[in-house]
Amino acid sequence: GRGTDPLALLPKEVGEFEVVLVVAYGGDEPSQQSVMPLDVLGPRDACGKCGGDNSTCLGCDGVPASGLVLDRCGACVHPQGPLFDACFGCDGVRDSGIALDACGVCGGANESCSDCFGVPGGVAVVDACGVCGGDGSSCAGCDGVPNSGLALDKCGVCGGGDACLGCDG
Repeated sequence: GRGTDPLALLPKEVGEFEVVLVVAYGGDEPSQQSVMPLDVLGPRDACGKCGGDNSTCLGCDGVPASGLVLDRCGACVHPQGPLFDACFGCDGVRDSGIALDACGVCGGANESCSDCFGVPGGVAVVDACGVCGGDGSSCAGCDGVPNSGLALDKCGVCGGGDACLGCDG
């Protein structure tokens, strides 16, 4: 009828129907009539597919649009997550157990970026006296220079020759 919402005339159920389009120009008899097939697929599924069954975006967890996939290890995980393909070592071998060390070296022992204490990313270095984290004072002479060999003499003079003692010493 006139003034009716055309969408209200569509079938409410899923199926195949025929739509008869009638155009009348002022008279009682239709001026033009067309019959068109109409396939009503139903509402859109969670994947956005009209009349779909959610299978086109179903995750491996059975949840539509979850984004979870089966990885090469057979685990249902997010493809960008830390557990994706977790059964593979950094060497690309399944179940190898080889991992990146703290320095980012595959199978490394944290040596390439460790300080002299073995701390990855640490800043300690061996000083001039051979002491890790030392300040060079443990082998410094009385002049403050590491490994200078200078010592205080019996007179308290750095590098002196005990001159204050005289000949009879």
